[in-house]
Amino acid sequence: MHWGYIPELEDVFDIVTSFFTLEHIVFPRDFLKASAQCVKPGGFYSVLCPDYLKRGFIPSQHFFGRRPGGIKAKIKKFQWIEVLIEIVDRYCLYPKLIQKARLMSSNDGAWLINLRPLCLETDSWETDWDAVYMVGEDEIANYIKNLGFKIIEQGAMLREADISETYPEFCYVLAQKL
Repeated sequence: MHWGYIPELEDVFDIVTSFFTLEHIVFPRDFLKASAQCVKPGGFYSVLCPDYLKRGFIPSQHFFGRRPGGIKAKIKKFQWIEVLIEIVDRYCLYPKLIQKARLMSSNDGAWLINLRPLCLETDSWETDWDAVYMVGEDEIANYIKNLGFKIIEQGAMLREADISETYPEFCYVLAQKL
């Protein structure tokens, strides 16, 4: 069943989980809303996935500049304009975008979607090269809360209590439907 048909299953499950799925969804708010509707009042909703916004990058992220290749490779090829564009992208524009997205995450959310994941542009494959949504834990928790849930536990709470750093880069939200 496609997740778009989930709203037909309103208030039927005691617990609904989304583990390492959300980062692959192009319409994360729609997915969260549809899957949250399945939870019975008093039931639980849990999300676990990489917190790419905290990390500051997404593995499927397209190259900086207009062409692939790092700064060193472009210097070796004497592509000086590409070097300049990549430096500006990587060290000026991108950090500002991430900083702004993190600020937005604590309110209504930034909901950054990578429209050109690497998996569509190369024959090679690495973990999460198909991830498209730059997940931010705060925006997920706030959105779920606004859907009528009480946040029971969040990764940020676990990180504060856990000195072993078991959960350093994960978005984790456990909520109960009111």
